[in-house]
Amino acid sequence: MSTEQVDVGQGESDNDTKETGVEQAQAQAASPAGLKFVRTKLEDPQFEAAELLRIITGEIATVATRMRSLGFTKEEAHIGSCLAKQVEVLRQLAQEVRNVDLVRTREDTINFDGPKFKFVMDKVMDMFIKAMQAAGVEEGQRNNIFRYLRDLFAENEDQLLRETAAVGKKGKAPTAC
Repeated sequence: MSTEQVDVGQGESDNDTKETGVEQAQAQAASPAGLKFVRTKLEDPQFEAAELLRIITGEIATVATRMRSLGFTKEEAHIGSCLAKQVEVLRQLAQEVRNVDLVRTREDTINFDGPKFKFVMDKVMDMFIKAMQAAGVEEGQRNNIFRYLRDLFAENEDQLLRETAAVGKKGKAPTAC
């Protein structure tokens, strides 16, 4: 199939000639709007990885469609290999989005069994004891309060872990106990 025979039927171009399949593939080698949006979103520290991966997948599908529409001339084969490289770059971009999202997610985790969390909780409990002492709460009452608090933590541990994992995710607002 020659380049003159490929008519994509896109109407008249700026110079009043019809674009061939090769010319169309060259003109639309990348969707600048989609990739520009991805780049803008990557600059946002709270970007949604799923949204970006969906856009990148759409870009891959667009490039694949362009590749499929090409014929078998040497010029079209060259464009096809360029489009195949574009797909590979888009796949690498998708992997980088996944990696960044994974690192970002790890940075904001709370290890309830970790030494830092235990340190902070010990300090909070010390301040709570001092506040109860300053308020005139007797030792027996403080012990009852701590037993009740321990039981509440035990009863709500699973829910607390689930809600903590959901904090910061799109559509998930923090809740109070």
